[in-house]
Amino acid sequence: FLMAGAALGAAALAGIVVLAGYATGSMSRTQPHPMTVRSLLESEELADDMTLNIMAYSGDADAGIVHARVLAGLGDIRAAIQEQAPEAHDQMGSLALNPKQKEAAMRVLKAYRDGRMVGLTRKVTAAVRETALEKGDQSVLARKLAAVLTPSLSDMKQLHKEMFPGASEEFKLDLHDMPWLKSWNGEVQVDLGRRL
Repeated sequence: FLMAGAALGAAALAGIVVLAGYATGSMSRTQPHPMTVRSLLESEELADDMTLNIMAYSGDADAGIVHARVLAGLGDIRAAIQEQAPEAHDQMGSLALNPKQKEAAMRVLKAYRDGRMVGLTRKVTAAVRETALEKGDQSVLARKLAAVLTPSLSDMKQLHKEMFPGASEEFKLDLHDMPWLKSWNGEVQVDLGRRL
């Protein structure tokens, strides 16, 4: 259950990050009933895709139970955004997604059930958990991540191409340049993992 919860949290946050990235692009303000960032986050389509992602990661075969957990998790995420960042919550409801932007966001989300991505996610999760249990600092985590991700660099490059077609061919993995790694705190990460 913890792994499924962590995967749900990771997938949800990844989806939000992707959508937020598109929100900074050329989106139009709300017109009559367009697809918005928030309506996509609240959509059955997103919940269905995330259910498939969790099932791919966890190996859980009971789609009904996983789907219920996904809906609950998405509800928690929406409530947290509304409570902790009400302006962002309002903005998500006013930024319209055109069909191309929605398709791009869903393509990224679908990639999270690709076997290569599932493997990478499991490696990263194990490295984070191991570092937290050892009470390691950011340099320990960076070394562990480098050790597990470097052999998968070609898969990561290919996934990048598939998820973001037309983006720069350059793929750079700089673990020391990741904001979440700079503020790594093993205790906080463990707490977040339990909460997700």
